Formats: sequence, C-alpha cells, structure tokens
Amino acid sequence: MDGGRVAARGFEYQYLRTIEATLIALSDPDFHACHVEGDPLPTEGPAVDIVDFAFVGPEGRVLQSAQVKSGGPTSELRVGQVVDILAKLISSGEADRYALLTNTRTHPTVDALARVLAEPLLPEERRTRLAEVLRRTNSLSWLNSLDKEELNRLGRCVVKVDSRDRAELDQDLREALRKARRQSGRSLGHQSSGLLLAYLQAEAQRRAGDRNAAEWTAEDLREALTLDDQVLADALGQRDWGGVLGEMAPIPDVPRQALLDDVAGRLLPYRENGSRKPGLCVLAGLSGIGKSSLAAAYLAEYADAYDIAFWVDSSNEDTAFEGFRALARKLGVSSEGGPGETRSAVFHALSSRSGRWLMILDDAREASVSSWVPRMGNGDVLVTSLNRHLPTGSGCTVLVEGMRPEEAVRLLTARLELTEEEVLEHRETLKGLAASVEHWPLALELVSRYLHTCGYRVVEIPEFVGELRKRAYADRHSVPDGYPRTLVASINLSLELIAQEDDAIIQNLSYGFLFHASYLNTRRIPLHLVIASLDEEVDLDDEPQPISIYPRHLEREVIRTLTRANLIREDHSLPETDPDWPEANVTVTFNSVLQEVLGGRFESITPASEVHAALTRLSFHTNRWLWSTLQKQQADRSHSIYPQASSLVEHLIRLEVTSAPAVLLMGNLASFYHLSGKDPETAISLLRREVRVLEKSDPSNGFLINQARLHLASAAIIHDDPQHSSLDDVVEQIGHVLVYAQRLAVDSEFQGKSATFCVRALAVLERAENIKLTSPAARQLTQILNETLERLPITSEAAATKDLREASQLLSSGDHSTAEQLCRRIIREDNGETTHGLEARRFLIEALFYQHRWSEGLAELKYFIAHMGTNPLFKPNLDDAMNNIGLQLAGFSLFEVDTKAQSAFLSLMSAPGVRSARATARGEYAHKYAVLELVLSLLQGNDQEIRRHSTTVLESSIHSPEIQGNIGWSAITVSALQASGIAIDIRSSSPKG
Repeated sequence: MDGGRVAARGFEYQYLRTIEATLIALSDPDFHACHVEGDPLPTEGPAVDIVDFAFVGPEGRVLQSAQVKSGGPTSELRVGQVVDILAKLISSGEADRYALLTNTRTHPTVDALARVLAEPLLPEERRTRLAEVLRRTNSLSWLNSLDKEELNRLGRCVVKVDSRDRAELDQDLREALRKARRQSGRSLGHQSSGLLLAYLQAEAQRRAGDRNAAEWTAEDLREALTLDDQVLADALGQRDWGGVLGEMAPIPDVPRQALLDDVAGRLLPYRENGSRKPGLCVLAGLSGIGKSSLAAAYLAEYADAYDIAFWVDSSNEDTAFEGFRALARKLGVSSEGGPGETRSAVFHALSSRSGRWLMILDDAREASVSSWVPRMGNGDVLVTSLNRHLPTGSGCTVLVEGMRPEEAVRLLTARLELTEEEVLEHRETLKGLAASVEHWPLALELVSRYLHTCGYRVVEIPEFVGELRKRAYADRHSVPDGYPRTLVASINLSLELIAQEDDAIIQNLSYGFLFHASYLNTRRIPLHLVIASLDEEVDLDDEPQPISIYPRHLEREVIRTLTRANLIREDHSLPETDPDWPEANVTVTFNSVLQEVLGGRFESITPASEVHAALTRLSFHTNRWLWSTLQKQQADRSHSIYPQASSLVEHLIRLEVTSAPAVLLMGNLASFYHLSGKDPETAISLLRREVRVLEKSDPSNGFLINQARLHLASAAIIHDDPQHSSLDDVVEQIGHVLVYAQRLAVDSEFQGKSATFCVRALAVLERAENIKLTSPAARQLTQILNETLERLPITSEAAATKDLREASQLLSSGDHSTAEQLCRRIIREDNGETTHGLEARRFLIEALFYQHRWSEGLAELKYFIAHMGTNPLFKPNLDDAMNNIGLQLAGFSLFEVDTKAQSAFLSLMSAPGVRSARATARGEYAHKYAVLELVLSLLQGNDQEIRRHSTTVLESSIHSPEIQGNIGWSAITVSALQASGIAIDIRSSSPKG
C-alpha cells in the first residue's frame, strides 16, 4: 500500500466535501466564512486537529464544526471510531452543530448510533438511549462521564454517510457550480465547470496550508463563483456551454418572457441530471408570429443548461436528414448511411451522452417529423410548426400568438431608436400602433422599419395608424385566414420602401424577386435562379444550363434592398460547384405568409396570361438548375434544388400552367424522384400528368409525348419492389412508343430517332423482365421492337446498348478479359455523357475482380461510387452494382478467404452511397443488403452485429422466393448463416440449429 497516495486521496476527498458543504452554506444568511482546517488560532488540547472545516457567523459564532473521514472500498467505520471522533468534536469548542462526513462503509451499530443522535431527546434520555447502543463497546464509560452540556452538544451531532464515488462527487459539484453561476446570471459548461472546480480545490488547499488565509469568506467565494464568462472562455480557449450546431434563427432583441417561462416550465432545463426521457415541447402558431425567434430566445436564455444545442431545419425530410448528418459528425458517429441509419446512430449517441443537450426541429411541416424526435437521452426537444396537431408523441404544445402590449412597445422602442423620455411621453401612442397590427411580430417589424426609414416622428404615428387602418380595410379580402387585417397593409409599406431605391433596375429586380420567389420553397431559395427568371428576353428553347444574365453586383444589391425592408434574410449556401461563380450558391429565406400574400397579390393584379408567362420563365430556369445537377450527377446539389422544383410544380398544377418548360420541369422532377428512389409514387403521378398535358396542349409533339411515355414506363418498374410495379402501365406506354417509332422509321430523316426510341423501349422491357415482370404482351412488344430495330441504321446509343449486352454475356460465359476490353472501349466512346458509361464501368469492375486484379478494380470501384453521391441519384444502378459486385466480393471473401477481396468488400460496404442505399432498400434488395451486412459483420468479427443481421437474413429468406431461385444468392445466404452458427435449407427456409 502506497501511504502517500492514500493520504493524497484522503485530502482530495476532504477538500471536495469542504467545497460542497460551503456552496450549500452560501444560502444561509448567517454564514460569514469557512475556516479551512478549523480555527486558525486553536487552543492547545487533544482536539486541535479534529476539525477539518468550520463555518462561522459574522460575530464569530461557530455554526458547524466538521470532520471528513475517507476510506477505501474495503474499509469499515466501527462505532468506537465514530464515538472517538464525536468526542473530540464536541470538546473542540461550542458550535451550533457537529458533523462527521464519510464515504466509508459503516458497521450497523454506527447506523443505530446516528438514528439516536437524530432524535429530539432530553440529556439524560439521550444518555439512556445511547447506552443501549454502546453497551457492548468500550465507549460506555466515556458516555457515563459526560455532563449535561456535553450531552446537549452530542445531541447536535450528525453522522452523514455518503456512498458516492469520486466521479459522482465530481459531477455533483460541477452541477452545483453551474447552478450557483446561473443564480448570478453567469454561464458554465462541462469543461469550464471542471476548471472552476480545480481552482476551488487549489484555493482550499492553499488556505489549509496558510493559517493567515484559513478564513475563506462568503464574499471571496462568491467572487470566485462569478468570474466573468470571458475569463473562463479565455482559460479554455473557447466557451464550452451553449454551443450551437446548425443555422439558428436570429436571437430577438425583445424576449417574450411569459412564453419563455411557459416553455421552461414544461421542459425544466435545470432539472436534475440522469433523466433518460427528453423533454418535448411544440411551439405552434401562424407564420410570422415569432416561433423560430422564440426558440432562439429560449436557447439564448438557457444556453448554460445545455452542453450543446442542435438546430435542425425540419421543413422537409431532406433538410432534416442533412441536419442529422451534421449532427452525427459532431457526435462522432457514422453520417454516411441513409436517413434511417443516420437517425438511429444519432439517437443512440444522444441516449448515451452524459451532458445535457437541446435539439430544435425548426419549421416542421410534415407528420414525419415525429420520426426525427429522440425518445431517450438527457436532453430536450423544441419543435416549431404551423401545425398545432403535429404528431410528436407525449410532448406538450405552447400556442404562440401576438406579443404582449409591453413587449410590443419594447420592440417598437428598439426599432424606432426612441429615448426613455420619448417612451414615457408617448407610451399610449406606441401601444396604439402595436394594437393596430394586433401585436403581430412580423407586422411590427415591417411597420417600424417603414416608420424609421421614412423618418416619421413619434407625434406623427397616430396619423400613420389611421392611414394604416384605411389600407387594411381596403385589403381585407386579401388577408389570409387567421392573420391580422393590418398585416397586408404592413407588407405594402415594406414594398413602398423598395420604391425609395434610386436605381430603377434594382427596384424592379427586387419587386420581381418577391413575386416570383412566392412560388418556391421558403428556405434556401437560390437568389440567382429567381433573378435570372425575371429576364423576358431569354430564349426558352436554349440549352438547359444555368446562365448568368445580370451583372453579379446587382444581385447583392437586391439582397441589400430586400433585407433593408425586412422581407428576406440570407440562408446558408448551396453546395459549391463552381468556385468562380459563388453568387450561384447564395440563398435566402422568405417567410411563408409573405409568400402567400405576395403570390396572391401578384395573381390578383396580373392578367392570367402574364402570370403563366412568369411561371413559365421560372419553370425554365428551375428546370435548368435541376436538370444540370442530374446530368452532372451532383447529388448534394440536386437534393438542395428539388424542394424549389417541388413547390413550384404544386403551383403549376394549381394554376394549370401547361407550357413546355412547365411540363419539362414536372418530368425532370419526376426523374429526380425516380432515380433517387425517394418517391416513386409521386414520380409516376407527375409523369402521368405530363403525358396528359402534352397530349392535350400539343398533340402534334410526338417526340416529347413519347419521351414522357418512356419515362413513365420506366418509373412504373419499381426495381426493388416488384409487387408495386405496374406491368399494365409498362405495356400500354411502350405500345404507344412502338407505334410512334414505326411512324418515324418510314422517313429516312427520322430513322435515327426511331432507333433511339426502340433501344430505350427495349431497355425498359428488359428491366421489367429482370425482376420477373413479364407477360405475353410484353414479350410480343420486345419481339416487334427488335424486328423494327433490325431494319434501322445502327445509332451510337443502339451500338452502346448492344455492346453492354455483349459485355454482360461475356462475363456470364467467363471471358473476363474480352469483357474488360469491350467495357473500356464503351467508356472511352461515351466520355461520361450517358449512363452507358456508368454501366460499362460496373461491368469493368466485375471483369477486373474476376481476374483478381484487385488494385485496378478497387480504383474503378471508387470512381463508380463517387459518381453515385452520398444520396445516390442513380439508385437502381447502384443496387444492380451491389447485386453483382457485392455478391462477387462477398463470395471471394467467404469461399476463397481472399484477403484482397475482403479489403475491396470492406471498401465497398463503407462507401457513403452504399450505406444510404442499403438503409432504404425494399423487397428482394433489402434481403440482399442484409446478407452483405451479415458477411461484413462476420469479417469484422462483431458478434452483436452478427446476431442482429443473421436474424434479419433468416427472416427475409423465408419470405424471398426470388432468393431461393437464385443460385449465387442462395449459396452466399446459406454460407453466411452457417458461419454465424445457423444451418438452413434455403429451399425450405427451415433453420436446422
């Protein structure tokens, strides 16, 4: 036993308990100081060293004398030791209370002694009761020797046994420090609380060793506890409390204290640590009422209650997913899987996180937001939503309505930059102004900005209010349900601020931006996209690529003008694609009620033909942006742009806009849904509408109509869910395409286009057949298309398709070298312009791996995976790659135990796109990914994952006739289950043991 270290641990425990007791004593109005190691000037005697700390009042009266007794895990404190300590304590001098504090396990007799000491007894009664406890000990004679005064002192003794270990005591002290700091308006985080605690420990030790400094006054302690936040931040190099991950809303200048208190009363941010169920509160109210600002104010007010806060844009599934991916990276868990996988990883990390956290799910509109709410963990969740009936489980709902009159006056005071004297003199005027807009935060911001910018004096406000009410009455029919009538009038005033802009071009662009942006999503609206849509001279038949029209400085001027009028605020940028054109990534946020009012205004004062023309231009440019991201396989940018296309398409359908750009946008949005596997049902619905609109509006445009039919037929084949695929749709649409192709074939000028339609139609039918989706009618169509194609000149697309078929056959026959050469030629000729090159690269990877050329195959595999993106844009292609390459590498890894194959397999399975695809797989592919997951866990030796995945594989094998009929997948399934300890007959799917 190292005596020095035992003594050091004893002193450390003593000073920690001294600090803890002193923090508690600070709330006692009689407490003046703590004497560390007892009286600095003790009298000589046997009890000189018995007092470890004493509390004294202002006049020197001793409030408490205490000794701290520590011991190891095997130590036991016996009653004789306790009596000896108490005897010395009561002989050390007069005190209101004497305390023995210990973490040592006690003998049952000690517990009995403590119970008697706690009873209110007369001196002789106390002696009698204690004699019963001590009758078999050597302490009985001492007890009998005590006089009345000493018996009274003994009645003021307490024995406190504390079972906390060193870590628990440390954590409790940190929380006590944070609580003490909060009471003084200061903040403290986990690391900084440790820093402050270390300082207090050093201070206690210093005072213990210096008789002249032994008196630690309450004033000194409070000064230490209220160190400036910046001092602690400088010591750490950063603040470690209230950090925010994500793009939070601006913190309001005027806190709405009653609402903040209501939210805090429901979430209880300072509740005791250890709760495993997060608090949940929904802030519900109309747009512009200040929900996000209230959430930001709550975060600012209670930042010190949380180690970290996560702000997640929850306006749609994609933004919520992106927020959780960032959150996953912060928490140090995988962020490369799909939504479900990433969500599970984050939930698990939060559930086991020791510190307190806050998650804000902002602007939640869809019922699916409930799936993003953590169910376990030491934290709180705050949701903002227009929907007061959002299904978020057992949480509470706080309705956010207009500001209180005094809050509205404070907001007006700040915005109008009034002095205290002006406020006192004109308080009723300010109240009248606030009441005229029904205390609506957005309206208050708009009218105050107008008044301040236009130079109105306070005395002129009543006249202004009268005019505002007249305008409100005139606009009463355009006010959205539930909003104040003066809101529209307030918006009109902000529009008048734009009219003050000297530059007519900037003025017109600003107005145009507002009206056009009203048809897009509220978040991350690309500024350049909208402004480009304002040019009426652009050729709408031009190549669909984003273009720059106005000088770039004008776009920044538009932002300045609209921000000055309080109508927009900048949002975080789009994923960068062109470093030489940063303006293309600038986005803004536009309040939804502003969109509703301004969009309605635009439609009410503009002829329908001009509205349709404006939306046609907006569709054209939105389609440019979306189409180019699809063509360039920019997955992250596609997922950022599609919400704009989705919102615009809703308005196109509502207003029955049927122009070619509008229809093309519907088709490309459908392509995004289809290719990404995000929403096949919506893709099919949009394509049906596109076909109907084209047939009705431009029946002579057979090219566009049949191109849409091909897309519809392709989307009707849901490759990972054959049960929900529609062979009738496929046959019907391909039948129309065949008729059109045969009509084109008659004219030699159009035979190339005819061949292209035939090739693409055959590709759709082949995909259907690959998933066992066929019929006599489908086989007959295939035969006729092939016959038609034979009579037509060979096009580059037909040749590439033919070459891909041949490459596939070469791989099946085992001629891997020839397949490799053919694939390399296809890739060279394609030059990355079509999916043929992507498919050829997939076959090339297989050919290289079959030849055991691992390094070359792995390089091609990395290129292929990179083009898939984190959220794959070509999910069917990726699934097909996993069906072949994944199976191939899993077989080499298990059957041949090839370490290079295993390395390639691990690389494949860790790719972000693969992780995302397998998280959302359905049907047959869900089973295949589960088998590959099982093989992965076997290679990694992860027993827990082996058990989990083997259960999934066993269950899905029973319900997957497709697997039972596939030799390769049957073999790998059986082998993987056997390796995990389960024997199974795949034909009967019956587990053997």
